[in-house]
Amino acid sequence: MSLHKQLEKLAKVSNTPCLTISFNTHRSHPDNEKDDIKLKNYISKAEKELLDKYDKREISKLLDKLGSLEKDIDSNYNLESIHIFISNDEKEIIRLERKTEIERYVVSESFVIRPLIKNYTKERDYYIMVLSQGGVDLYEASDEAIVNEIKNEDFPYPESGYYAPNAKKKSDPKYMDSLIREYLNNVDKAFVDIYNEAKKPCVVICTADNYNKLLEVANRPEAYLGFASIDYNNTDKDHITEQAYKLIIDKKNRKAEAAIASAEEVVSQGRVLTDLQEIYKASIDGLGQILIVSQDYKQSVVFKDERNFEIAENVSDQQNTTDDIVSKIAWEVWSKDGEVIFTDKEKLNDFGDILLIKRF
Repeated sequence: MSLHKQLEKLAKVSNTPCLTISFNTHRSHPDNEKDDIKLKNYISKAEKELLDKYDKREISKLLDKLGSLEKDIDSNYNLESIHIFISNDEKEIIRLERKTEIERYVVSESFVIRPLIKNYTKERDYYIMVLSQGGVDLYEASDEAIVNEIKNEDFPYPESGYYAPNAKKKSDPKYMDSLIREYLNNVDKAFVDIYNEAKKPCVVICTADNYNKLLEVANRPEAYLGFASIDYNNTDKDHITEQAYKLIIDKKNRKAEAAIASAEEVVSQGRVLTDLQEIYKASIDGLGQILIVSQDYKQSVVFKDERNFEIAENVSDQQNTTDDIVSKIAWEVWSKDGEVIFTDKEKLNDFGDILLIKRF
């Protein structure tokens, strides 16, 4: 199951209690022995809190899953971080290629999926396509590194098999242009099959002319973030990753600045919400166009009903606490085709920690 599908599944779980464990890990021995110790400590702490808060019979299935966790996780397969989600009915273990910002366990009425959401919305995972008529290579990248080369029935995509049958056709610019477009359309179809599954965007390393043609024939042009000019004398992985990551960072900064500027423009139209309760209601109603959140902002709440909550610090009975309502809001906006941007707090100016631009 892809990470996107796992995220979609976890976001829908509301089966109190839900246990989330997230911590950084090590790829190699003997450092990964520390991961086993850390896991054991989290299991012990989580079990104690669960038994303090809930009747043992009500959470027996969860406790059984928690008890077998050490056997289920082989630290020899660890990456940079691990995220564990357990309830009476669910158990998911997800390893990621990057460190998590916060190591912790959380007992709540839903899973804490913020780290997974941020991975997608920050475009930290993406594809790099090296495109020419001599063939196409496709790589998975994360931040500043290539983590995998895509090798399947489509990629590496072979060189163009479209040739002019005679000199007259070869000298016909319209005919030659149609051949290039057909080739690029087939490349796009092969990539879109991958994009539809993983939902990760692509930076293309190619000529400006080829990129413009690719967008014109693309079935999902939104899948392509932009292009960097190809240097046929230097297509090694380090160089193309440097090109792609620079584009990612530039685009991220411009996107945040443009979104905040847009919010300032539409405040007078009543389309900007900054109240957390109003933002949540708009998000579940599918009204969220752009959500902008301070990187470190989170808020625990206690739901009174499906649409209303109180700040957890103001409630004495915190049995059904949602650890981070921001994660729920981000998911609701993102899953309903809205845009989610995590940015530095100072860029939000006078808006506070969170704002939502509503759709027209």
